Amino acid sequence: METELDLEALWDECFAIPDASPDVKYAKQNFFNRTEQQIFVEFGISVIESTSELREITPPLFNIYFPHFQNYVLKCRHDSMDANCISSCYMGLLADKLQQGIVSNKEILDKAVLVNQHFRENLCFYNDCPEVYGDLKLKLDEVDKLLAQYEIK
Repeated sequence: METELDLEALWDECFAIPDASPDVKYAKQNFFNRTEQQIFVEFGISVIESTSELREITPPLFNIYFPHFQNYVLKCRHDSMDANCISSCYMGLLADKLQQGIVSNKEILDKAVLVNQHFRENLCFYNDCPEVYGDLKLKLDEVDKLLAQYEIK
């Protein structure tokens, strides 16, 4: 388990990256020293912004904070107006990070299987606007293939 000093050092490394995205600042505000419930509130306010923030942080921080997104999907009640956006943001971010090979937290891989199962079991709810967000079933198939081949390095 990371200590607060360890996490602070990881955030410092993230800010030290040349041309770090402004989203890094917001990511720290929304994730660092926050409870999972507080993080859920941020996802509820704007899943697009929270996803963007996770996309811009360093791999070590991503591996620490992405499980909160997974728990948000699995544990929170979602409005039908937000469901497509939630599944699209989640699937896009996970696919990108798997393709980049930066997932080093086995919990993420294990929970990804559960999230994919949750999306499949609730496909009508999370995929009722494929013309805007893309076909969730195709995204699930793609991520399932990536997960099956993925090896933590």
